[in-house]
Amino acid sequence: MSQHKFFPRLIMCAACVASVDAAEPVCHAQKPANATRDPIADAFARLKAFVGDWEQQSALNGAPKGMIALQFRVAAGGSAIVETLLPNELIFESVGGGNFDAAKDLHVRGGIIRFIDSDHIHAKWSVCADGEELGEHSLDLTRKKK
Repeated sequence: MSQHKFFPRLIMCAACVASVDAAEPVCHAQKPANATRDPIADAFARLKAFVGDWEQQSALNGAPKGMIALQFRVAAGGSAIVETLLPNELIFESVGGGNFDAAKDLHVRGGIIRFIDSDHIHAKWSVCADGEELGEHSLDLTRKKK
């Protein structure tokens, strides 16, 4: 499970670390008098071109083709881009507990809950006991129509 982690990441680059407006005086001071383009603003504009949802082009690790795998969004008043990896998944991993011994007791070690669409969920988890993984189990759910 640990090879897939869900977390938003701020794309760290010269265009995103500081506000484009805040960096502007420094950039203008370094430009030749005849230059009209701002390289930081240009780089940030290229990053903004990625804004949107990106989907898988083939089935992979149980995720269907067409599932949203990556999202880019504008944040911080337009001065940053946030990347979210696997936005339709919740990934969890057990780190222990107070009422069982993870080295010997039967327990769910970790799993993935994947939200396919508004009517479908896929869940997969692994079960461990005596310090060994016993196997993976999965469940596909469909919303009951009224």
